[in-house]
Amino acid sequence: MRRLSVAAFALAALTSTTATSQAQTNWAGPYVGADVGWAFGQSQTQQSTVFSPVGYFALSSVPAISKAGAQKVSPNGFMGGLHAGYDLQFGSVVAGLLVEFGALDLSASSSATATYPCCAPTGFTVRNKVSTDWFASFRPRVGFAFGNFLPYLTGGLTLTNLQTNFTFTDTFATASQTAKKTTNRFGWSVGSGIEYAMNNNWSFKGEYLYTDFGRVRDSGSGLTAFTPPIAFPTNIYHYAADLQVHAIRVGFSYRFTAPTPPPAAPVVAAPPPPPPAAAKQMFIVFFEFDKSSLTADGRRVVDAAAAAFKQGRSSIAIAGYTDLAGTQQYNLALSKRRADRVKAALVQDGVVASAITESWHGKENPRVPTADGVREPQNRRVEINM
Repeated sequence: MRRLSVAAFALAALTSTTATSQAQTNWAGPYVGADVGWAFGQSQTQQSTVFSPVGYFALSSVPAISKAGAQKVSPNGFMGGLHAGYDLQFGSVVAGLLVEFGALDLSASSSATATYPCCAPTGFTVRNKVSTDWFASFRPRVGFAFGNFLPYLTGGLTLTNLQTNFTFTDTFATASQTAKKTTNRFGWSVGSGIEYAMNNNWSFKGEYLYTDFGRVRDSGSGLTAFTPPIAFPTNIYHYAADLQVHAIRVGFSYRFTAPTPPPAAPVVAAPPPPPPAAAKQMFIVFFEFDKSSLTADGRRVVDAAAAAFKQGRSSIAIAGYTDLAGTQQYNLALSKRRADRVKAALVQDGVVASAITESWHGKENPRVPTADGVREPQNRRVEINM
């Protein structure tokens, strides 16, 4: 039974320590930082040209053009930039907004060749190219904090300049047709990540982000470099491209959070003059936050209490207390360690151990009433009554 009790006590102390660490992590406030990573793009490009000159192209050539003009490209490359944001924290829930801007260096091309059924071995070649070079993003995010970790989900709008270049080259009539288009495209992004706080200001994260920029379509007309020139009643050039991006990134942030102020110096009650034998006397030993070791001032108070006991007292009652930060289980264990430490110091000063009675308390009976979770130096104490 004793082993089970010790194990249960240790587990409770570990759980309480984790909860206390969680309470000390502050994710709220503004922050700035940077990210770097690699983006894996996927794009489906398509182009087709329809002609209707009499006696020039057979209609059977149109499917061949459509098939050769549909190509998949994979524009992969570096992704990195700067970000800024602001978070609010409600207990363990963290929610906020961030904006970022940076480089998105994607580029890829493909080509295909087909022959005309009417005029083999002559035919045509199509070339498709898709690229980007920057991005901007505006996204909310929400996460659940535990300890120093913050796993989160994010999603919102992302903007890029999608650049497309389509070329059709005919080898039968030595003709070519080119279409270039640069357009700023809004897309939607979703992703997830996890952030780790090194301290109140610096944090590091890893993140996955998926973005879909949709599809760009356009059309034009006009073939060039025919020899001799030929006028066509119908000459329409269609092209389209889409872009999806998978990005894996790492980054860091600096939070403009006010540093936690150092604990106030413990207030030590000066030992009063020796009272009459019948009068009750109390000494108070104060402790630093989350500590059970005696300070120099605390040791002097214990020495004074031991001296007072030797002037005719028969018993001493000591009671350990904590402030209202942390959990009840953790605070009970902490107040017991404080009471045990004071008792050991009294015995070291010559007080008989059998004359000492000991008790300890969690968040009960604060010397200075505060809200739950507030650190208060005067509540971190051991009272010595005799």
